[in-house]
Amino acid sequence: MNIFFEKENDILNETENNIIINNKESYHHIVNVMRKKEDNILNIIYGDMEYVSKIVKIDIKEKNIVFQIKEKIEKKVESNLKITMFQAIAKSDRLEYFFEKSVELGVYEFKLVNFDRNVVKLDKSKLTKKIERWDKIVLSACKQSRRTYIPKIKYVPSLKKETFEEYDATVVLYENHDENLKETIKKITDKINKRNLSNSEIKIAIVIGPEGGITKEEITYLDSVGAISTLIGPRILRTETAGISFASILQYIYGDF
Repeated sequence: MNIFFEKENDILNETENNIIINNKESYHHIVNVMRKKEDNILNIIYGDMEYVSKIVKIDIKEKNIVFQIKEKIEKKVESNLKITMFQAIAKSDRLEYFFEKSVELGVYEFKLVNFDRNVVKLDKSKLTKKIERWDKIVLSACKQSRRTYIPKIKYVPSLKKETFEEYDATVVLYENHDENLKETIKKITDKINKRNLSNSEIKIAIVIGPEGGITKEEITYLDSVGAISTLIGPRILRTETAGISFASILQYIYGDF
């Protein structure tokens, strides 16, 4: 069984042969939720490393766990293509499907956007609980697909809060655009070649509007920050389907498919 730890939180102390976990939440999850005991084996995923480890000590008083490292496995599961999804808020069941499949496709980050024509309005009082639920779906999908990085979910109250400067290319999936996909890919490649000379890690943002469509004002703003508008094909895709379809295409061209 695997358990994930996020690299930036630095909650593991590693020696030559041992790992000590002294984070109370992790202690509770391993001991009380997973019901692990001394001598049990657990695979610890930490960044790009997987540690096959045996529990040698559970300190109830100090709330820490000592693992003996049995094997270290360097994992290359994460793509060099870092996709950020700017996804319109939709009904919960659609978003849950979207998060699960996006994680399986290697998406790096999620930003839930409050578009003008959103059918579903996210109540700020319920935002934290909603994101907590979606985080669990993301984590479960990471475990299933054996990813070593857990994508974050953030809330964006307005597109105008984003400058998109950090991305090598930004693409808007827009049903009123008539440019074909081949032309779009050429534009994306040109942008990547101009901004990312090393091509070691490519950052692309995908903007997916709501069921009601993206307004002209929102498209005008996206144009002003250099976004590329495209239409995937002749059929209109649902908001939860469009992004994952395009992510598959990008992984095939620029990523690890």
